[in-house]
Amino acid sequence: MLIEIISFIIIVVVIFIFAKLNYKKCEKEGEKIIFIFYVTIIYIPIILYYLDLWNIPSKLNLMKNIDSQNWLGFLFTYISTIFSSVIGVTASIYIAFVQIRKNNEDNEKRDKENLRIQNMPLLKYGIDTERKCEGDLSELIITSVKDGKPFELNFSFKNIGLNSVKNIIIDYESDVTNSIYRLSGKNNIITMERGEEIESNHFLSLELDSTTNMKLIVYYEDVLNNWYRQVVNIIYSASSVFEKGNYVGKVKYLVENEEKIKENDINNDVI
Repeated sequence: MLIEIISFIIIVVVIFIFAKLNYKKCEKEGEKIIFIFYVTIIYIPIILYYLDLWNIPSKLNLMKNIDSQNWLGFLFTYISTIFSSVIGVTASIYIAFVQIRKNNEDNEKRDKENLRIQNMPLLKYGIDTERKCEGDLSELIITSVKDGKPFELNFSFKNIGLNSVKNIIIDYESDVTNSIYRLSGKNNIITMERGEEIESNHFLSLELDSTTNMKLIVYYEDVLNNWYRQVVNIIYSASSVFEKGNYVGKVKYLVENEEKIKENDINNDVI
């Protein structure tokens, strides 16, 4: 009898310690409930077995002692019933929690996307060739063509979006140069409040009566630290007409849709 009691206590304690250690590993409430359910299933046949072994129900006048044959039949029926029930319940609970988790993730993504859209800047571009530059041409030329003449290229950027631009970087490239020039944002952070407009005026060295394909690559960051890239394709027609101290140029441009990028996607291999 003493050995049986000791063995019962050891089994109960071992299962309890095992359950306690693994219960701490459960992070979600659903996992804790399922784990407690499994531990209970393990405990029940052990308790019933020892209650029958010590004839506790009969001593308490609850029922007659169950013989071994009846006990084995009961245990088999119990395990079969519990096994099938556990599979059904576990599958239902798992499917429910997976669906809940998926719904939560979808809701979180949707909320983040809605918040991003509500704070998304939107740039309006203006590009022209009017005379605006003043100063030393050698410091303002951003393309180099042999025996080229100076032509102006002026950019304006207006934030017509829903919130501020936290930082903006502007790169320039063309088919007459092998390099990409960083026009703005190379050594400092440039911000744009909602409704604010900035201008950037430059001289180009181009051949007379020539057509040059150019591109502005604009990177900008919103207040939620999301980065975007937008490309402006420019066709610059340099004429041989000289008016008001400047050669006349004309531009056509097309603004591509912005795309959301990572900060690491910003090209830093520029001049």
